[in-house]
Amino acid sequence: MNPIPLFSLTTLILAAVTAQAAEPLQNIIVGLDTKRQAITAVHRESGKIFQFTVKDAALFKSAKLCETFEAPVAEMQKGKDFAADFGNADPKKSCCTLTTDIGGAGRALGVRRYEQEGVDVILAEMKRTSGDTVTARWQYCNGGKQMVRFKEQGCVGMGCTYTLAEEVHFLDGATRTKHDVLRDTSNKALAERYTSDKLAVAPNRLLATWAKFQAPPESTTNVTVVIPGVSEPFEDVPIANGN
Repeated sequence: MNPIPLFSLTTLILAAVTAQAAEPLQNIIVGLDTKRQAITAVHRESGKIFQFTVKDAALFKSAKLCETFEAPVAEMQKGKDFAADFGNADPKKSCCTLTTDIGGAGRALGVRRYEQEGVDVILAEMKRTSGDTVTARWQYCNGGKQMVRFKEQGCVGMGCTYTLAEEVHFLDGATRTKHDVLRDTSNKALAERYTSDKLAVAPNRLLATWAKFQAPPESTTNVTVVIPGVSEPFEDVPIANGN
């Protein structure tokens, strides 16, 4: 076997370290409760949402919405203290107390990286609603350093407003059908609408939005959701039944 040259080995090691460093941190802060000094976070891989309180007031104030952080999620237990590395926290020192089970505060349907660095898209809901429709809800969580500005799309008629859903769709694999956003009689998408100045999300802010689609057959329970600018589709997304 031929030995690997030292410079090649060094290159391989640096590449591995760089790739590891590029991996997103496993949890995202999606809520800050100043009265309780509590944080709501979502675990990126599973979508499970959990809450915890922060012991030190200064540390809590250093936490930022949509900040990502590491914590020993697999080992954490409700009512027990743990260490994490958000804000100014010492990752080796206990800082917080878990107040729900992991997933005890709900569960997102998926978390994906957005095309702009530091931004995540969280798929919150796919639910059957009245009028034989499905309502999708998702959020853009900007943990980056730059403002995210979205394209002006969906203007119809005078007094333009825009949506974030013009190219969003879901795929029903069972019937091989693509479902685009529904439109009204004036061809406006049935989705949340924004004026031009609101078509953005600032750093450490979260923008929630929604859109309606024609419902697939009742036999369809899972679909693939495609949101432009997202790193990959949301696969095998369950559709919840309306209340």
